[in-house]
Amino acid sequence: MFAHLKVASKVVYLTPQQFLDACIEYFNWAQNTPLLEELVFQNKGSIIRADKKKIRPFTLKGLAQHLSIPASRLDTYRARGEDWAEAVELVEQAIYNQKFDHAAAGLFNPTIIARDLGLAEKTVTTTDSKVAVTMEDLVDEAKRLGIPDELLARLDSGPKEE
Repeated sequence: MFAHLKVASKVVYLTPQQFLDACIEYFNWAQNTPLLEELVFQNKGSIIRADKKKIRPFTLKGLAQHLSIPASRLDTYRARGEDWAEAVELVEQAIYNQKFDHAAAGLFNPTIIARDLGLAEKTVTTTDSKVAVTMEDLVDEAKRLGIPDELLARLDSGPKEE
């Protein structure tokens, strides 16, 4: 797994396009190297083992490891100028979109991906503390308390969000 690690100071990308080409190699590698989930089941008295392929999510740290650079170097590249900043942004967009699309389709754990992408649940302010609550939680609690659906439908907006 770590056989491809190199000394980061030796890795040099002279142009944003060279950097993007290396990133595309990472995306292709990740797509062509799925994670394997070992399944064990019984069939007619025999134990059967099988591997189920699972999509590998793109990550910035995975990209950095694949490129043999520290993840912090991405910020250094971004600071090299407009072309470099655009290249890094394109890569970040590709990673974000792959995670979001796959989580929306149920292929990745939506809760984990939402947190990773900064889409975590909203916060409701109470008088003395903050509590993480979703609108769905509030509706469920209102139903549990017996508040009629017609009253819930009259809510113009959810709780005050921060």
